[in-house]
Amino acid sequence: MDFEKTRPPSERVVEDYALASWPLWNIDPPVLRVDLTNLVNFPQRYSAETIAVSANYLDVTYSEYFVTPSTDGCRHRGCVAELDVPYAEALKSRAKQSLNVLSGYAIPAWCEFSPGFCETLQFLQEQSSVKDNYFDALVPASLGPSIGAEVGTPLVMNLVCQNMRTPSASRVRQYVYLQIVPKALVSKMPGFFFSSYELVSSVSNPMVIVGPAAFQRIFDMCVAAAGMNATALGLPTRPPKRTMHVKLVPKVTEKQRISLRTE
Repeated sequence: MDFEKTRPPSERVVEDYALASWPLWNIDPPVLRVDLTNLVNFPQRYSAETIAVSANYLDVTYSEYFVTPSTDGCRHRGCVAELDVPYAEALKSRAKQSLNVLSGYAIPAWCEFSPGFCETLQFLQEQSSVKDNYFDALVPASLGPSIGAEVGTPLVMNLVCQNMRTPSASRVRQYVYLQIVPKALVSKMPGFFFSSYELVSSVSNPMVIVGPAAFQRIFDMCVAAAGMNATALGLPTRPPKRTMHVKLVPKVTEKQRISLRTE
């Protein structure tokens, strides 16, 4: 595709292309499961299909089908491109204290009697000052009514990490808690199933779209938690690709399409 883009204008067929990864949980080990919920883990958590897309994804696909509620501040094609901004730069666009929503927060007294329910809340309070635990993402608008998801308010991503699939005395299984900050609540997006209907959350796996750098950083955290040697095992060093989306130049002929497909 890179070669096709460098052809002379008179011969060029490909204008641009974008990539989308396999879901994060597809790489098992180390990622057994990815769950998404709110900060208090109520009323439930959802199994989240977490995928990375190229920064130019909406430039290549049908961006007119990228739809967010009118109250969102991210309704343009650059919304996806901004997911790939390094974390240090992303912080410049918002106050740091707005992210550390748990700092200084008192754990409710009833947590003493419900340790399992408050485990996530307690862990996130301890980690609230660790900036690498925050990631920007696009999440379905259907999570708004179901778990109270809203733009700018962190959600909890819980990863179950393991070093092997089969039960064994040497199997290690650890949990990694992260905070996903919705950049937009999406009701429609080209190439993926998004919805604004609450019912959809209970009958499908919510899509979570992140940038390639964030995807790899989350994956590396899971590798480390499981105590695996990524280099020795040949684990991915960048998101493994599942689909490629190609944008052709205007007025391309059928012959040119066929020629590109068979090359």
